[in-house]
Amino acid sequence: MGSWTKYEFGRESLPKRCFIFAGDIPEDIKHEVLSCYDEVLFHKHTVYERYIVRSQDQEHLLLFQVYGAPVISDVTYLLHDGGVEEIIFIGTAFGIPKGVAIGSIVVPSLVQCLEGLISIVFEEHYSKPNDTMIQAIKTALHLNKEAYVEGKTVSVPCTFFHPSSEKFDHDVVALEMELSTVCYVAHKLGMKCGAVLIISDNEEHTLLDDRTILYRRWMQVFKCLKKEIKQVV
Repeated sequence: MGSWTKYEFGRESLPKRCFIFAGDIPEDIKHEVLSCYDEVLFHKHTVYERYIVRSQDQEHLLLFQVYGAPVISDVTYLLHDGGVEEIIFIGTAFGIPKGVAIGSIVVPSLVQCLEGLISIVFEEHYSKPNDTMIQAIKTALHLNKEAYVEGKTVSVPCTFFHPSSEKFDHDVVALEMELSTVCYVAHKLGMKCGAVLIISDNEEHTLLDDRTILYRRWMQVFKCLKKEIKQVV
């Protein structure tokens, strides 16, 4: 344990909690995340960007620009190698039903696997976020009076944008690309993983053209979770 981690993160033992920020995060928002901490202990940017940060006596691992199932699978194995116990995944998603408004918060309770790694290689149809993490996230949102939708989401191949909805379960509320993989691999390795998704676009509207509004919403969610989920659950 720790040999891969030392190469990737500069040390063999990692913080117990990791925030994974999926997708293309603007530089100003990334720096706002970092400003929530007192000190940056480590930084490296290759395929993805990683920071080890400290706030008072608490350390977190922050991962940015993580794209697609293959990358997040490798990353999750590295986190396990370094002793990470829990992952909080924050990403954006395409809203499928018309009832889920742009800017809505989604707390996934089950993920349909349509991306290649889990559905084809491991032949799994579903993966599930950790129940304890789901409850901790919902409690944090409640305490900050943040409304959310809890439900089933779907992960699709990273080469697709909007694949045929014929493959989706009828009750899926949002679409993204990485969550089924990180939940599946984390569970197999004995780690806890929970997630929050922000609906960025749907068939009628999009916030992708107004990244300021989208990522301000995203930032609100991160600050809420960091403040309320203080200890490893």
